[in-house]
Amino acid sequence: MNELLGYSDVWLIGGGGKTTFMFGLAAEWAAREESVLCTTTTRILVPTRQQCEDVRVDALEDLVRDLRLRPSVAVTVARRIEGGKCIGFGADEALSLRSEARHLVVEADGAAGRPVKAHAPHEPVIASEASCVVAVVGGWCVGAPLDAQHVHRPERFAALSGRPMGCAVTAQDVANVVLHDEGWIRAVPKAADFFVMVTGRDPGIRSALEAHPRSGRMGGVMLQG
Repeated sequence: MNELLGYSDVWLIGGGGKTTFMFGLAAEWAAREESVLCTTTTRILVPTRQQCEDVRVDALEDLVRDLRLRPSVAVTVARRIEGGKCIGFGADEALSLRSEARHLVVEADGAAGRPVKAHAPHEPVIASEASCVVAVVGGWCVGAPLDAQHVHRPERFAALSGRPMGCAVTAQDVANVVLHDEGWIRAVPKAADFFVMVTGRDPGIRSALEAHPRSGRMGGVMLQG
């Protein structure tokens, strides 16, 4: 995680605990008394008080006004709340919040609670001027069946990895989907630094990523047990 602490904005994609990682990263900045805003370009569960005590919901312009009137070290912002979830902003709107705190962290897609996924054409939602993108993968996906219970959009994952539905997901499958031209890196801005975070145990995902022919696109692979 230390590799990320110097960035003004960090955008999280993938599966395997993005929201938990977002608030953990925010807590690291807050502990340094560096202000941070958390938000999303999709939807996330309303944070618990342990994750973030200060949650503000309003139109973007009104939020900016409020943030300037009532600055805080760590704030989660959303456009509205529906069904217990914070509804976020467009990519450029989210990026504009970067000027309201020292750091901004954005959850840029969803995985329906699965540890790994393949993206639909409209995902992830990342600003073209993003500084840093982190792909989050739950290590427990390796060995699980390639099906809807364990993989978000399994048919797309199968097509990108070249593996049949129902087979056991391998670390190489994950690396192939993350670094495929039409995989996770497709929507990562060319100027953005790109990292992968493996959460939980690492059953060889880091090694598979580092050995991949396109590994040079990554700034590194991080582990969070």
